[in-house]
Amino acid sequence: MSTLAYVRISRGAKPGAYGSFEFQKDAIERYCNEHGLSDVKWLIDYGNSGLNGIGKQTLKSLAGNHAVVMTGPDRFSRKITECLDFFTTLPSVHFADFGNIWKDVAPMLSRMRLLERDVV
Repeated sequence: MSTLAYVRISRGAKPGAYGSFEFQKDAIERYCNEHGLSDVKWLIDYGNSGLNGIGKQTLKSLAGNHAVVMTGPDRFSRKITECLDFFTTLPSVHFADFGNIWKDVAPMLSRMRLLERDVV
């Protein structure tokens, strides 16, 4: 399976800081090497907030049969429900800062999402 690496660059991030391109690229490359993910294609979002620059549908259409790798879910959105709703439509999601815990955490967060919808 080929890999789509998603990087969202934070405004004002200093080189080497968490939101910088360099930090994210290094973390994703290291993760891909350690987990055998190859044929990496890069998608860089220069938007000011999660996917404002390229759009969620663009990422979804480009993801296709790729494993999607990003440093963490905060690169995508700050809302748990938005992350869950979107990530469950992708074939494979990996977070370089958290490892491939998504498959273990997603069911628990899905239940929390249902509770959150009842409360909000």
